[in-house]
Amino acid sequence: MSFRSGNRALLAALLLALAWIWTATRVAALHIRAEAERALWSGRLEEALGKYRLLGHFGPSERKARAGQLEVYLTHLERPQQADKAQTHSEDKMSSQLQEVLRGQLQEEPLRAETWSSLADVYGVLKPGNQAFRTYSLEEVTRPAQDRLEIEDLLQIRALEVSLDLELNSVYHRTTLADLAWQLGLREFAMKQYGEAVTILPILDRHPFLAPGKVSDELAELVIAALQRAVEPPRSARGEPVYRGLGQFLMAQGRFQEAYVAFQKSQEVAGRSTASWRAGAMAAQGRLDEAIDLYREAMVAEVEPENRFYVLANLGDLLERRGRHREASEVLRSALVLRPHNPGTLHQLGRVYESMGLWQDAEDCYVRASEIGSERATNLAQLVLFYRRIGKPDLALAPARKLVELSPDEPVYRQQIKELEADIESERR
Repeated sequence: MSFRSGNRALLAALLLALAWIWTATRVAALHIRAEAERALWSGRLEEALGKYRLLGHFGPSERKARAGQLEVYLTHLERPQQADKAQTHSEDKMSSQLQEVLRGQLQEEPLRAETWSSLADVYGVLKPGNQAFRTYSLEEVTRPAQDRLEIEDLLQIRALEVSLDLELNSVYHRTTLADLAWQLGLREFAMKQYGEAVTILPILDRHPFLAPGKVSDELAELVIAALQRAVEPPRSARGEPVYRGLGQFLMAQGRFQEAYVAFQKSQEVAGRSTASWRAGAMAAQGRLDEAIDLYREAMVAEVEPENRFYVLANLGDLLERRGRHREASEVLRSALVLRPHNPGTLHQLGRVYESMGLWQDAEDCYVRASEIGSERATNLAQLVLFYRRIGKPDLALAPARKLVELSPDEPVYRQQIKELEADIESERR
C-alpha cells in the first residue's frame, strides 16, 4: 500500500510540475507577445522583430510569432519613416528575411486561408516600391482597367482567390478581394464579390462597404438580390431577420412600399409582429391613417418597454399631425409612464396641450423638458418661445438668461433678452 501511495504521490507531483511549466510558459509567451506588439505600435521595429523571433521558440505561439514578424516587415516596407533610427537591417536583408518568413508559412500551413491572404498583403505593399523603377507610357495608363493590371495586382488577386478556395465562406477575405478589385477599377468583379459577402452574412451593418444611408441604385439592387438569395437554398438563412434587415435597408433608400412588403414577409415567415416597422413604412409614404392603425396593432404586440415606448411616441406624433390632439395626449402620457424623463416626449406633449389651449399643462411639460437631457439649450429656447407666444415675456426672461449662461458667446440670446426687456417695459406703460 505504501509503495502504491508513493507512486501516486510521485505521479501527482510530476503532473503538478508539468502544469506549472505549461502555465509559466504560456504566461511568458503572452508577456513577450505584448512587449512585441507595444514595440511594433511604437515604431521600434528592430525590438519588435527580436521579440517575435523569441516568441517563435514557444511551440504553441509559433503561428503568432510568424504573423508578427510578417507585420514588422510589412510595416517597414510600407512606412519606412516609422521605423526607429537605430534600425540596422538593410533593405536586401529585410527582403531576404521576409521571403524566409513567407516560405515558412507556405511550408507549414499551405492549407490555411490566412497564409494566402498574408501573401496578398505582401504583394500589395511591394507594388508602390516596384512602380518607382518602372516607366509608363500614355497608352498604358489610358487602357481599360482590366488591361492595366500589373504583376503584383494579378498575384494579389490570385492569392486572395486561393484563400477563398480554402475558406469559401470567409466574409473577410471575400470583402478584401472585392475592395481590391474596386480599387483596381474591376467594378463588375468587385460587385460580384460584395454580393456574395452579403449572401454569406446577411447582416448589413457588418459590411463596411455599405455606409449607413442611401447608396447607388446599382449597389442597392445588388444588396436586395443578395439578401433574397440568402433565404433560399443552399444558404437557407432565417427569413425573419433577413427580411427585416431588407426592409430597414429599403427604408434608408426611400423605397418605402418595398420596405413594407419586406417587413410583411418577415412577419409571415416567423409569426412575429412587424406592425411597428410596417407603420413606419406607411407613415413615410404619407399614409398616416393606415400607419396609426398599425401602431395601435403594435401596441398590443410589443411587450418590451423600450420598444413599446417608441411605438407610443410615434403614434402620438402621427395623431398630433392628424389633429387628433386628445388621443395624442393620452398616448404620449402613456409613453411618459415608461420613460418619464424623456425631454423629447415632454416637449411633444407640451405642444399637444398648447394646441388644445391647456396653457398650464403645456407650461409644465416645457419646463420639465428644459430641466433635463443633453439638449437643454434647445428646450430652453422652446420654453422662451412658448412664453412669448402666450404673451408672457416676464416669465420668458428667466429661461432666456439661462440660455446666455449656457452659451455666453451667442449674440442671438443676448439680443433676445433685450427684446424681452423691451416687451416688459412696453406692457408696464
